[in-house]
Amino acid sequence: MALHDALTQTRKSAVDRLFGGWRFPFTSSEVTRVGAWLCLFAAIARFQEHVGWAFAFLLAALILDIFDGVVARQQGENSPEIDWAADRYGELVFVGALFARDPLWAAIPYAACYIANVFLPIKRIPVLPLRHALGVYLLVVFVTGLSSG
Repeated sequence: MALHDALTQTRKSAVDRLFGGWRFPFTSSEVTRVGAWLCLFAAIARFQEHVGWAFAFLLAALILDIFDGVVARQQGENSPEIDWAADRYGELVFVGALFARDPLWAAIPYAACYIANVFLPIKRIPVLPLRHALGVYLLVVFVTGLSSG
């Protein structure tokens, strides 16, 4: 847990230094909302077997997930429940797409980990980086041409 907290703090500090002097005309919730839409577009692209587009949309959503924290810290916003809900939504939209287009060995563990992510915070256990793992999976599928389900 201490390692997770240290890595999180290091990432936040680095991103804050990078964007520290910028002022943004939007809220972190608006950034989060765009990221959630990008996850939906990524799932639709995966469902339609456009793996490259799915990866690109997911990568953009992950970048916005980091960026929304920068905006929130700059503007003194504190709504972790919105960020948490958007993250779980971004994971959930992939469950159906994975079951429809990917082998069961990829879809079943992802769905099980999604369920775990819903309940892990109750025990104060950090959630699993599912969208990051999904991004790696989509990149491998795209590069290797791994056939679908």
